[in-house]
Amino acid sequence: RRATENLVSLLGALMRLNLASGSDYREGWTNLDITSWDGYPPPDVYWDARCDRIPFDDSCVDEIYCGYTLLHIRPRYRPFFLNEVRRVLRPSGYVAFSEVDMNVVFRRFLEDPSDRSYSELIWGEMGSIHGCKYEEFDTHYFGYCERTLIDEVIKAGFQQPERIRVQSSDVWYELTIRCVKDGQA
Repeated sequence: RRATENLVSLLGALMRLNLASGSDYREGWTNLDITSWDGYPPPDVYWDARCDRIPFDDSCVDEIYCGYTLLHIRPRYRPFFLNEVRRVLRPSGYVAFSEVDMNVVFRRFLEDPSDRSYSELIWGEMGSIHGCKYEEFDTHYFGYCERTLIDEVIKAGFQQPERIRVQSSDVWYELTIRCVKDGQA
């Protein structure tokens, strides 16, 4: 019984961040975003990935999820953002970057350019789904394929990148790369 209590205590102490949480509010995680999205729980912390430091100490976070975050950040802000992710992640801590797999999406778009859903995955919803007040945050400024996302995270100093699946198979365009800050995990 004591071992179980210790394990529960240890697991409860894990610090997990969900950056740019949007409509993906995660229970048991600290959810950060620039705004509240209508119809969804507000973030736990209001934070702008482009210019705000992640409001946590160096090397204190065990796990970070960045769901469709990089594509919403203009290229000039990405080094700052990635440095912040690296700064707060503990050694051997995990980070997962989920993005739109442009290899898959562009093929479908070229087969049927009139399908608006493909355009929205490439260029963003730009307010068409969540409304014009979110247009700035719904624009896509960049796209990744597996190789370019791996190159980006390695350049930022993360190690052991591997492609994983975190979403349901209905999210056919998912590209998630999980990696660690340093060392073995």
